[in-house]
Parts: sequence; structure tokens; C-alpha cells
Amino acid sequence: YQRRVRGPFLLSCLSSALTMHALKFLSPLRRKSPFLVREFSSESHQIRLVEKPDPNSPLASFGLYIGLGSRAETPEILGANHLFKHLVYKSSNSRIQLQVCRDLEVLGANFSASASREYLYLYTSIPKNPTNEQYLVNHLFDVIQPKDSAPWELRELTPVLEAESKTAASNLHSVLSEEAHRLSFEHVGYGNPLYAPLSNLERLADHKTIFSYLSQIRQSDLVFVQSGASDPKAISEFAAQMASYWPSGAKYIHDPNNQFEGGFDHRVQVGLEGVHNITACQGVGFTHPDYLNYAVLEKLLGSFGLTTPSTPSETNLLQKALGNDWNVIAVTPFNFNYSNLGLFGYYSRVRAVREGTNLIPALPLLVLGLVNKATDQEIEIAKRALLTSHLLNLENKSNLLKAAAQDALYETNWSSPISSLDSVTRGSLIETLKKSLLNPCNYITYGKVASLPRDLDSTQGGFDQVEAYLRQKLSKTD
Repeated sequence: YQRRVRGPFLLSCLSSALTMHALKFLSPLRRKSPFLVREFSSESHQIRLVEKPDPNSPLASFGLYIGLGSRAETPEILGANHLFKHLVYKSSNSRIQLQVCRDLEVLGANFSASASREYLYLYTSIPKNPTNEQYLVNHLFDVIQPKDSAPWELRELTPVLEAESKTAASNLHSVLSEEAHRLSFEHVGYGNPLYAPLSNLERLADHKTIFSYLSQIRQSDLVFVQSGASDPKAISEFAAQMASYWPSGAKYIHDPNNQFEGGFDHRVQVGLEGVHNITACQGVGFTHPDYLNYAVLEKLLGSFGLTTPSTPSETNLLQKALGNDWNVIAVTPFNFNYSNLGLFGYYSRVRAVREGTNLIPALPLLVLGLVNKATDQEIEIAKRALLTSHLLNLENKSNLLKAAAQDALYETNWSSPISSLDSVTRGSLIETLKKSLLNPCNYITYGKVASLPRDLDSTQGGFDQVEAYLRQKLSKTD
């Protein structure tokens, strides 16, 4: 979910000047000052202020992390998170869209927004200049104020939301992932979709939608992160002043009490080639001690048959065991992590014959056997691959500041490079897999489901139906 303000984006902004925006732009009150003038309370702030020192950088970078996300959506505003990710590029309470675009372009600023189930994240950077830096900080807080959206801006965005939602709905892997979230998290909170449901687009066009959504923000939900500013102390004081507009309150008053719920076997008969399945088991959040084990498992197992397969330098246990099976088209593990919970499991695409669909109930136990038989060298290669990907992720300043915000909010240390994976061993990986199977997994299957075995969950009994399959596949890895 990213969109950046660049030179070409100015052209689209200028075209909107032919609308009613131009009338508002001519108002003397809107040309008075580039800074939003507001009365601030003197109460002690609850916003977290974080600095990642980078004095040698030619750029000043700022991030604003809001602990909201689609989990804060009610049925009436389902999709507001997706809508707001686009509205941050439109007008705010103090400035119209043309003025926002013009100012950011003139200053040479980069601005992006991303959204997920548990956060909204705004990022901006600019060549160092104290005055311009304060303007950008003001901009970050300005665009998240509760506001009544302009009707014409909502009309402009409705086709965009519809197109993106349809694209997501046509991606079967995305559809299965959403079904896994919906069933695993009691249909609420983290089960809310990342894209606006098509059935709710008309309701989202109400100009009160975003006001209702953003009104849930409290100071304790905000984390301001900076790096490379000319005067970090002055910027922090200014950010604290800006945050005082929002009321104080308990941390995450809107956080649903989600817990993993397993045991669903959801089958949908559709006219697809083969059978598409997601096996979703209980995982952990990125604040949990077992998180690194799940991350290493994802690297160790690898994937095949997808557009982004594992690289040759990575271990690929699944490829070794299943790559030569004509009935298995694609397999990949997934690891969805949030602050306090997660999903770990497997996506598989097989042919609609019993020799192919037997993989689905056998897959969790097959993985357990593959990890048990993995060599020490393969485990070390997977650990190095994780370290490398983590370092590359932190090379991006936007990702670095977001990780720093999560560190402050959840008391983790992901904004620093992982220094050691000594705690990850074969024994810890096996124990982690066993923990993920303590609760029944969820099975979501689309395609020719008539070819599926009657019982998919072999981890809770019924092992006989997959025992021969497991012996055959594990013997190929000897």
C-alpha cells in the first residue's frame, strides 16, 4: 500500500484545480500561513517520541505511526482503512489538495502512506532545512485530523477503491488469505479485510466515514519517529505540541480481544483448474519469543511453483520433497505476524486427483518430518538468509522508522540488526511446529473440492489416511 509524491504526481494534482478546489484556494484564510494555527492544551503528552540518529544523512526523515488499522473498523465503516490510505493525498482541514501537492513538490519532499490490519503509517523525507522540516511534521499530523471528506474527493476515489478491491478479489491467494483471517480471528478485528468490500463502497462514500474512523485515535496510539533532523529536540517538542490536539486515553481502547480459533474446514466448489488450499495454524506475534523460529522456518522450507520462488542460495526442503511430484503444482509457507498474534501455515495448489489432494492433510506432519531430517548446514543457511533479508529491509529508511515506532510501542528491538540466532536450533524449530499444531488448524479450499479427503485434519487424529503418503515423501529426502 504505497504511493509516492513525485514530479509526475503534480500533473494529476494540477488537473484537480479545475474543480471546486480552486475556489477554496483563493480564500485569504487559506493563504495566510503554510502552518496550521491551532490552540494546544498544556496537558502532558502521551505520544511516544523516537529518534534514530543519522547526523551524516543529507535528508531529514519523519514517520508517524498510528495504532489503528482495519481492526478498528466497525461494520458501518468497513473499508475506511483502505479509503483513508488514499485520502491522505487529498485536502485536509487546513489545506486543499492543490496546495498540499504544490507545497510538497516545491519543497522536494517524499511522502508515502501504508496501512495494515493494526496500523496506519505515514512517512516523509526532505533535504535538511529547519523551517521546511517543521512544515512536514505539521503535514503528518494535519492529514490525520478527523474531518468531513469533500464529496467530490470521495467520488474520485470510489472507482479507485472498486478497481483495487476487484483486483484483490481476483487473486485467489489473496482471497484464501482473507478467508483464513476471517475464520481464525472470530470474524472481527484482524479478520477485517485490507481492501474495502465492494458491498460497502456506497456507505463509504458518506462524508462522515473518515471522521468517525479517525475520531478513535488517542495520543497513546501515536508514535512519532525522526532521523537526521537539523534540530531533533525542536522537532520533538513541535511534534508533542501537534499531538496535544488528540485526547489522552488508554492504550488501544479499540483493540479487539482476538484469539486464534481453529477447526474450520471451509470448502468452495468453483470452476478452477485443480485445488487451491490454505492450511492456517496458530502462530505468534512478533513480540513473542518464538517469533524468530517461525521466521527461520519460512526460510528453511522455501517454496516452488510461484512467481517469486526461493532463490538458489536458500534451502528449499519443500522443493526437494515435492518438486518432482506432477500432482503438486505449488507450495509455499506463510507467516502472518501482528503485535500479539499470528498465523503460520501453507498455501498449496494441487491437481484434483486423490494423489494430489492427499498432500493437504499430510502437509503439517510432512513439514515436521522434513525439519527433523534437515542438516545443520541447511538450518544455518536459512538463518543467514533471514539475517540478510532483515538487514536489507532496514536499509530502507521508511522501514527503519516504522520498525523503530513498533519498538517503542511494543518494547521490541526490530529496528536494530539481528545480532544472533543462536537460540534457533533444530530442537526449537520442531517444538515451535508442535506448538502450532496444539489447536486444530483451519482449512480453506477452493476448486474441485469433491476430490478432497473427507477429513483434512490429520494432526488431531486420523493419521492412518496420510501415513503411507508421508513415508513415500520423506523417503525421497534420504
